[in-house]
Amino acid sequence: MAAPANDCLEDVNSQKCHVHLPLFKKKITYSPNMSLFHLRGQLTRAQSLTLGIVGGVLLIGLWWLLAELLAVPALDYRAPSLDDPALQNLNRDSLLQADSIRFANAKEVGKIYKILPTPLQVVQAFPKLAAEDALGKHTLHSVWLNLKGYFWAILLSLLIGGLIGFIPLFNGLFAQPVDACATCPFRRSQACSCSGSDWATA
Repeated sequence: MAAPANDCLEDVNSQKCHVHLPLFKKKITYSPNMSLFHLRGQLTRAQSLTLGIVGGVLLIGLWWLLAELLAVPALDYRAPSLDDPALQNLNRDSLLQADSIRFANAKEVGKIYKILPTPLQVVQAFPKLAAEDALGKHTLHSVWLNLKGYFWAILLSLLIGGLIGFIPLFNGLFAQPVDACATCPFRRSQACSCSGSDWATA
């Protein structure tokens, strides 16, 4: 059966697509809006841009919603100090009763985001982190640690891979275990993913 001819395969920005089915002598017309749910459908540039923006807004909105749901109320309440001279003459039961009444009458003055901060709080925290916690210095140190890890991984993989690939003794000893480990879900650089047999056939 011949493949159907598509009049708008090249022009995804066209308003309508005409698919001709020679076997049934039938023409099917559909608009790009249908491709949002069509199997292997193509999006226009405007659709891709719009959906990307909407997806980002939805993720930020979901983040904000979870932060608000996990937040706890902040109360205008402070536990009494046992060193307060005014409390020295009160017995324990009276002190607990007064503290309970004070806690029950405390007013809510805000929220405490103990588990997940809001996106706005994250953005507002950057200047403080940069001024008080040397954010730039720690960021560069983290990048340096990653680069150093990649360097040692590449160096060791080249040395060990060269021994296994070029020397028959090491190839026979370790080629099969290395090939088996190549399928393990380890996070590795693409430059370091060559196994012993790959080196031998290179």
